[in-house]
Amino acid sequence: QAEGAREVRRLSEGQAALGRQLATLAATLAPFEAARRKTAEEAEGRLMAAEETRSRAVAKEEARLRAIAEAAEAEARRRAEAEAEARRRVEAEEEARRVAAAKEVARRERQEWFQTALKAAAYPKSTANDHDLLQYIRIEGNSSSIRWHSRDWGGLSDAGLVLLAGFVKDHYVWNLSIDAPCEPDGIRALGAVLEQPGSSLPQLTFSSRSPTCGRVFGFVLEYNTTLQALTLSECPLGEEGTRQLASGLARNHTLTYLALCRCHLGEGELRELASSLAQNHTLTRLFLHDDQCHIGDAGACVLAAALTQGTALEELNLSYYPATGEAAGVRALEAALERNPKLKVRHCGPRVLD
Repeated sequence: QAEGAREVRRLSEGQAALGRQLATLAATLAPFEAARRKTAEEAEGRLMAAEETRSRAVAKEEARLRAIAEAAEAEARRRAEAEAEARRRVEAEEEARRVAAAKEVARRERQEWFQTALKAAAYPKSTANDHDLLQYIRIEGNSSSIRWHSRDWGGLSDAGLVLLAGFVKDHYVWNLSIDAPCEPDGIRALGAVLEQPGSSLPQLTFSSRSPTCGRVFGFVLEYNTTLQALTLSECPLGEEGTRQLASGLARNHTLTYLALCRCHLGEGELRELASSLAQNHTLTRLFLHDDQCHIGDAGACVLAAALTQGTALEELNLSYYPATGEAAGVRALEAALERNPKLKVRHCGPRVLD
């Protein structure tokens, strides 16, 4: 028993010694384990940082490549648009040259036609009124103002108006007023004279019932550089004639006064006329007299819309427009006046808008 007890003690002491050795070994290994874990964590951190850096570099490169692609695409679009714009500009210039050449050919043809007509009119094809016209010109022409009224002298034939146009061509006339039925060729002759660069007539009043006036005086306004005041009376312009007159007005740089009296201007005609007001920079006075009330509310609204877009007009006269304060046309004109304080609208029906 004593021997067994000693063996038990020896085993217990051995276990204790072994426990102490294990504790010593664990204490010895602990710094190495901590260093290993730290090294592993640092390595994992470096790996994650490297991966993140690589990801950022890849994203940056992808963004750079996208920017390059977008820039290349934008540059391609810009070049395509520039080329298209250049083509449109070239086509527009070619079309403008073609139109200008066609107009110049037509103008020369009108001038040649006028010269032929003038030579023909100089021969005994004139009527009695034409002889009276020549006598009247010899008497009144020295005053540089010519007025021919059908109530005093009767109508004008083509030959008579051609002769009168020839006188205007060769003499200084500051005011020409014709109030008589005229034939188309005579009106064309007068227009051909006024288109010429040497024309010096500043004031013209023309009253005729011919629908030719819109086309003829549209050409006059496009080419003439001296006419300052034009009055057309009792000329049934129609939409096409008004369109041609407005086209010439848009290109004119000298006219300051335009009166269209009893020319049967409805909404369509006024729309054509209004389209040219924003392009003309010299017309300051526009008189639209129509005692048969063709203008109406719709026409007044069309004019008001044009006046809000900016024009050189300072005075608009709408005599015989049957407007009241409640009329849509009047309200539209009042709104236009608020945006264009320099403009005065006179004789708008029973009212005067200032």
